[in-house]
Amino acid sequence: MLLGVIPVLAILLLGFNIHLLVKERRYKKSWISFSMLGLNGLLFVAFTFFLLVYMAGFVTITTIPPFVYWFLIMLGFIIEGMSLYKKYVPGQMTAAAIHLFVVLPTIFSIGIVLLLVAIIELIVAMMNGTGGHPVPRNKQTTTP
Repeated sequence: MLLGVIPVLAILLLGFNIHLLVKERRYKKSWISFSMLGLNGLLFVAFTFFLLVYMAGFVTITTIPPFVYWFLIMLGFIIEGMSLYKKYVPGQMTAAAIHLFVVLPTIFSIGIVLLLVAIIELIVAMMNGTGGHPVPRNKQTTTP
């Protein structure tokens, strides 16, 4: 039961990330936000389609070649590396969603490790989103 919820959480995380990227795109027109918006949209459609086909019972996980899953794992690590370097929170959330989605087919090999990596990625994204401070900088009080 819990294992079936993890890909749904990945799809919800991608949907939330698309929402954040659309809001960011209104204010800042950069190629990174445009490319991440396209990648998130593609991943959202692909993951949703795969999950619906899998849940309907038309395909089993083992019919998909393993290099597809390894490609997704490597793509997640590449996106995470670039996003950590730039401190780009939507990229970190995309990498976490990719790793969360790949947990389902790889649960018996490296799925637990990928689940921990996704949790760490989300924690780092939250820390980068707040600037590493629990209180926003403009709200801090100073004593005279």
